[in-house]
Amino acid sequence: MKQFTPLITLFIFVLVTHCSGADYYIDSVNGSDNNDGLSTSKPWKSHMKAESASLAAGDVVHFKKGSAFSGNIRISESGTAAKPIRLTSYGKGDLPKFTNPTTRDASGNAITLGGDYIIAENLHFHDTPGEYVSGMIIMTRLAALRIEHGSDHCIIRNNEFIKTGQGIMSAGEHTLITKNYLDGPSYALWRTSKSSWGPMGIHLNIGNQEVSYNTIKNFGTKDSPWGSDGGAIEIDCGRYHKKNIYIHHNYSEGNAGFIESSWDYDWPRYRQEIYNWRVSFNVCYDGQSWL
Repeated sequence: MKQFTPLITLFIFVLVTHCSGADYYIDSVNGSDNNDGLSTSKPWKSHMKAESASLAAGDVVHFKKGSAFSGNIRISESGTAAKPIRLTSYGKGDLPKFTNPTTRDASGNAITLGGDYIIAENLHFHDTPGEYVSGMIIMTRLAALRIEHGSDHCIIRNNEFIKTGQGIMSAGEHTLITKNYLDGPSYALWRTSKSSWGPMGIHLNIGNQEVSYNTIKNFGTKDSPWGSDGGAIEIDCGRYHKKNIYIHHNYSEGNAGFIESSWDYDWPRYRQEIYNWRVSFNVCYDGQSWL
C-alpha cells in the first residue's frame, strides 16, 4: 500500500488546488504582460489580462495598490455561491485606480460585470463620463462600474467612486451594494432647455437588490431647467420589474435628493409599479426632496 501514497498525496493536492481557484496578479507599474501573472513576483501589467484570462469559479484577480488603469474591462465568466470570482487589491498604498474617459468605449464603463457571483472590492474609480454625454442608450449603460442585466448575485463593496458621472449601475438581481464611498461631480450629464439628467451615485435598473452602509455625497447640479438635478440613488429603466428593494443605513449628503423613481418619465416609456420597498435607517442631508 505504501507505493500508492505519493499518488494519493498528489491527487489530493491537485484536487484542493483546483477547488480553491487560481490567483492572478496585476501591477501597472512593475508588471509585464509576458509574465504568467500567477504570483506577486511575476504580475501582469495590463488590466485587460483580467478579461482574457478565462476566469473560473473561485478565481481571484488582485490589482496592485498604486496601479492605474484606463479603459474598459468586462468580466463575462461566472462564479458560484460557494466560489465567487473576486476582483480585489493587494499591497500597500492607494487603492488601484480605474477610469474610462470616453463613452465610445463600453459607454464609459471602467469595469463591466457580465457574469453571476462576482465580487468587486477595494478598488478606486474616478473621472468617468461625464459632462455633456447624451443619448437614450447611454442613460441605461453609463457608469464607472456596471452590472449587466442577467448578471445576478454580484457584490460591490468597499470601493471608492470619485467624480464619476454615475458611480454604480446595476441591472442584475440579488445584488448587494455595500460600504462604498461615492463623491460625485456637480455638473449635469446632459441638459436641454426643457430637461436635464444626473449626476447619480447609484442607479438601480431592476428589483431584488440591496443598497446598504454606503456614503454618497455631492451628486447634484443646479444646471437644470428644474432648478437642480441628480441624486444619491435612482431607480428606473422601465424594461424590468422593481420589486423587493432594500435601502438601509446609508449616509447621503449634498445630493440633489436621496431617492428618485420615475413613472411616466421613464425610458422606455413603460409605467412601472413598485412593490415591497424597504427604506430604513438612512441619514440624509440633501437638497430638494428626500424621495
